[in-house]
Amino acid sequence: MLFGRRKKNRLKEYEEEKQSAFAEIVEQSVIVILKMKEMLDKISEKFLDNGLLSSMENLHSEVSSGFVQLSEKQKEQEEQLLKILSELNGLKENLAAFVSGFSERLGNFLEKFEMSLQAVVEKVSEMQRKIEFVEKLVEKAQQQSKRMLKNVYPL
Repeated sequence: MLFGRRKKNRLKEYEEEKQSAFAEIVEQSVIVILKMKEMLDKISEKFLDNGLLSSMENLHSEVSSGFVQLSEKQKEQEEQLLKILSELNGLKENLAAFVSGFSERLGNFLEKFEMSLQAVVEKVSEMQRKIEFVEKLVEKAQQQSKRMLKNVYPL
Protein backbone atom coordinates (compact mmCIF):
# COMPACT_ATOMS: atom_id res chain seq x y z
CA MET A 1 0.00 0.00 0.00
CA LEU A 2 2.73 2.42 1.02
CA PHE A 3 4.66 1.64 -2.17
CA GLY A 4 1.63 2.53 -4.30
CA ARG A 5 1.01 5.75 -2.36
CA ARG A 6 4.62 6.85 -2.84
CA LYS A 7 4.37 6.16 -6.54
CA LYS A 8 1.14 8.15 -6.77
CA ASN A 9 2.70 11.04 -4.86
CA ARG A 10 5.77 10.94 -7.10
CA LEU A 11 3.56 10.90 -10.21
CA LYS A 12 1.62 13.85 -8.82
CA GLU A 13 4.87 15.76 -8.20
CA TYR A 14 6.03 15.11 -11.74
CA GLU A 15 2.69 16.27 -13.11
CA GLU A 16 2.96 19.47 -11.06
CA GLU A 17 6.53 20.03 -12.31
CA LYS A 18 5.37 19.51 -15.88
CA GLN A 19 2.54 22.02 -15.42
CA SER A 20 4.93 24.47 -13.77
CA ALA A 21 7.37 24.16 -16.67
CA PHE A 22 4.56 24.72 -19.17
CA ALA A 23 3.37 27.79 -17.24
CA GLU A 24 6.94 29.12 -17.28
CA ILE A 25 7.13 28.66 -21.07
CA VAL A 26 3.86 30.53 -21.48
CA GLU A 27 5.09 33.27 -19.15
CA GLN A 28 8.34 33.64 -21.10
CA SER A 29 6.40 33.76 -24.37
CA VAL A 30 4.20 36.55 -23.01
CA ILE A 31 7.31 38.44 -21.88
CA VAL A 32 8.83 38.15 -25.36
CA ILE A 33 5.60 39.32 -26.96
CA LEU A 34 5.48 42.32 -24.61
CA LYS A 35 9.11 43.11 -25.42
CA MET A 36 8.30 42.90 -29.14
CA LYS A 37 5.41 45.32 -28.60
CA GLU A 38 7.75 47.69 -26.79
CA MET A 39 10.17 47.40 -29.69
CA LEU A 40 7.42 48.11 -32.20
CA ASP A 41 6.49 51.16 -30.14
CA LYS A 42 10.14 52.22 -30.25
CA ILE A 43 10.13 51.75 -34.04
CA SER A 44 7.17 54.06 -34.43
CA GLU A 45 8.93 56.62 -32.25
CA LYS A 46 12.07 56.21 -34.37
CA PHE A 47 10.06 56.81 -37.53
CA LEU A 48 9.19 60.15 -36.08
CA ASP A 49 12.87 60.84 -35.24
CA ASN A 50 13.96 59.90 -38.80
CA GLY A 51 16.75 57.66 -37.43
CA LEU A 52 15.02 54.70 -39.05
CA LEU A 53 18.00 52.63 -40.23
CA SER A 54 19.97 52.68 -36.99
CA SER A 55 16.76 52.08 -35.03
CA MET A 56 15.92 49.08 -37.20
CA GLU A 57 19.39 47.62 -36.62
CA ASN A 58 19.12 48.14 -32.86
CA LEU A 59 15.66 46.69 -32.86
CA HIS A 60 16.78 43.70 -34.91
CA SER A 61 19.60 42.92 -32.47
CA GLU A 62 17.23 43.28 -29.49
CA VAL A 63 14.66 40.99 -31.09
CA SER A 64 17.33 38.45 -32.03
CA SER A 65 18.75 38.37 -28.52
CA GLY A 66 15.20 38.02 -27.12
CA PHE A 67 14.50 35.06 -29.38
CA VAL A 68 17.84 33.45 -28.54
CA GLN A 69 17.07 33.76 -24.83
CA LEU A 70 13.58 32.37 -25.33
CA SER A 71 14.90 29.53 -27.48
CA GLU A 72 17.46 28.58 -24.83
CA LYS A 73 14.81 28.70 -22.10
CA GLN A 74 12.48 26.51 -24.16
CA LYS A 75 15.25 23.99 -24.80
CA GLU A 76 15.99 23.78 -21.08
CA GLN A 77 12.31 23.33 -20.29
CA GLU A 78 11.90 20.73 -23.02
CA GLU A 79 14.87 18.83 -21.59
CA GLN A 80 13.29 19.01 -18.14
CA LEU A 81 9.99 17.74 -19.53
CA LEU A 82 11.73 14.89 -21.35
CA LYS A 83 13.57 13.97 -18.15
CA ILE A 84 10.31 14.02 -16.20
CA LEU A 85 8.59 11.90 -18.85
CA SER A 86 11.47 9.43 -18.78
CA GLU A 87 11.23 9.17 -15.01
CA LEU A 88 7.45 8.77 -15.25
CA ASN A 89 7.90 5.92 -17.71
CA GLY A 90 10.39 4.30 -15.33
CA LEU A 91 7.92 4.65 -12.47
CA LYS A 92 5.18 3.21 -14.65
CA GLU A 93 7.34 0.19 -15.50
CA ASN A 94 8.27 -0.29 -11.83
CA LEU A 95 4.63 -0.08 -10.82
CA ALA A 96 3.63 -2.59 -13.51
CA ALA A 97 6.37 -4.98 -12.34
CA PHE A 98 5.27 -4.55 -8.73
CA VAL A 99 1.62 -5.21 -9.57
CA SER A 100 2.56 -8.26 -11.63
CA GLY A 101 4.74 -9.68 -8.85
CA PHE A 102 2.13 -8.89 -6.23
CA SER A 103 -0.58 -10.61 -8.29
CA GLU A 104 1.58 -13.70 -8.67
CA ARG A 105 2.39 -13.82 -4.95
CA LEU A 106 -1.26 -13.29 -4.07
CA GLY A 107 -2.26 -16.11 -6.44
CA ASN A 108 0.30 -18.44 -4.84
CA PHE A 109 -0.90 -17.49 -1.38
CA LEU A 110 -4.54 -18.09 -2.29
CA GLU A 111 -3.68 -21.46 -3.83
CA LYS A 112 -1.83 -22.54 -0.66
CA PHE A 113 -4.62 -21.17 1.51
CA GLU A 114 -7.19 -23.15 -0.48
CA MET A 115 -5.13 -26.32 -0.10
CA SER A 116 -4.81 -25.71 3.65
CA LEU A 117 -8.51 -25.05 3.91
CA GLN A 118 -9.28 -28.31 2.10
CA ALA A 119 -7.00 -30.18 4.52
CA VAL A 120 -8.84 -28.58 7.45
CA VAL A 121 -12.22 -29.54 5.96
CA GLU A 122 -11.01 -33.13 5.53
CA LYS A 123 -9.75 -33.25 9.14
CA VAL A 124 -13.05 -31.83 10.41
CA SER A 125 -14.98 -34.41 8.39
CA GLU A 126 -12.79 -37.20 9.78
CA MET A 127 -13.26 -35.90 13.34
CA GLN A 128 -17.02 -35.69 12.78
CA ARG A 129 -17.11 -39.32 11.61
CA LYS A 130 -15.14 -40.36 14.69
CA ILE A 131 -17.49 -38.38 16.95
CA GLU A 132 -20.54 -40.03 15.33
CA PHE A 133 -18.90 -43.44 15.77
CA VAL A 134 -18.20 -42.72 19.45
CA GLU A 135 -21.76 -41.46 19.95
CA LYS A 136 -23.11 -44.70 18.47
CA LEU A 137 -20.82 -46.70 20.77
CA VAL A 138 -21.98 -44.65 23.77
CA GLU A 139 -25.62 -45.16 22.74
CA LYS A 140 -25.08 -48.93 22.38
CA ALA A 141 -23.30 -49.02 25.73
CA GLN A 142 -26.20 -47.17 27.37
CA GLN A 143 -28.73 -49.55 25.87
CA GLN A 144 -26.67 -52.54 26.95
CA SER A 145 -26.32 -51.16 30.48
CA LYS A 146 -30.09 -50.59 30.66
CA ARG A 147 -30.68 -54.21 29.60
CA MET A 148 -28.20 -55.43 32.15
CA LEU A 149 -29.82 -53.35 34.87
CA LYS A 150 -33.25 -54.77 33.93
CA ASN A 151 -31.81 -58.24 34.13
CA VAL A 152 -30.14 -57.58 37.47
CA TYR A 153 -33.00 -55.59 39.03
CA PRO A 154 -36.24 -56.69 37.46
CA LEU A 155 -39.22 -54.49 38.21
